[in-house]
Amino acid sequence: MLWLPVLSAGAEDTDLAAELSQASAALDQAFVDHDRAAIEALTTDDHVAMTPFYGRPLTIPQQFAVLDSLIITEVDRSAPTMVALGPDAAMVTYENSYQGSYDGAPLSERVYVTEVWVREGGAWVQRQFQETPLSAD
Repeated sequence: MLWLPVLSAGAEDTDLAAELSQASAALDQAFVDHDRAAIEALTTDDHVAMTPFYGRPLTIPQQFAVLDSLIITEVDRSAPTMVALGPDAAMVTYENSYQGSYDGAPLSERVYVTEVWVREGGAWVQRQFQETPLSAD
């Protein structure tokens, strides 16, 4: 079994958790705002996202091609858990509740999110994003 420390103990871990939380929230907002420049700045060149509404893994260029079909009116995320995967990599998980639509269909209201972040050039950027629908209860 692989053991990974949850970030919460020291000041360095607290700083890292704050940096990742801020970057993750900024990327969420960039998708809400359809801010392509911010999305590119906060993701890796090989980024891939898998969501219930996409139905398949999409790269950033593929996400940009369908971005106008994504309307997010409300995001309510739980407190994230961050796990160090190494000195320049971390995983962030949380539950998210959405209001909005994709291509006219309602978004899954509750999802479990897993994000993988890497530090490139001193900045945290997201490499992978996955949402899994949660049941209503």
